[in-house]
Amino acid sequence: MSRIALGVGAFLCITAFVIYPDPSPRVDASDLACTVTFGLSTQAVPNKPSEGSGVVTCDDGPSLRVHIAARGTGLDDAASMVGGASGTFTRVYSVAEVLGTFTDADVARTGTDDAQILSKDRVTLTLSGGNGHADLGSGVSEFVLTRAR
Repeated sequence: MSRIALGVGAFLCITAFVIYPDPSPRVDASDLACTVTFGLSTQAVPNKPSEGSGVVTCDDGPSLRVHIAARGTGLDDAASMVGGASGTFTRVYSVAEVLGTFTDADVARTGTDDAQILSKDRVTLTLSGGNGHADLGSGVSEFVLTRAR
């Protein structure tokens, strides 16, 4: 093969990579919506987190079973079960980003609100609902999600 043909071929390949965009562009964080549905078991034991399990689902299809440990004043009052609670994540690129420790992002929130905003880096989690006595509207100060085993 001649040097000219190799040069022209190389030039065409490089030009194609520069001109044509990536066929699978990175999903923007605002385009990926993830939610978690969960239940917690709250015990009347000081300094012991409430524990439970849930499922995180994202609009691009993947789901992830998670173990949850939560702390906060609204969870310390009495032994109870919280079921039917949910949370919405924002600024998520992949389902793996929902794992970790979320802490109270809105310390000025009053106890009468129906939801609470927690954050981890740029990802936020808004908690709401529940059919138990625990206060998910303002009582959670730490919410830890790990992969369920």
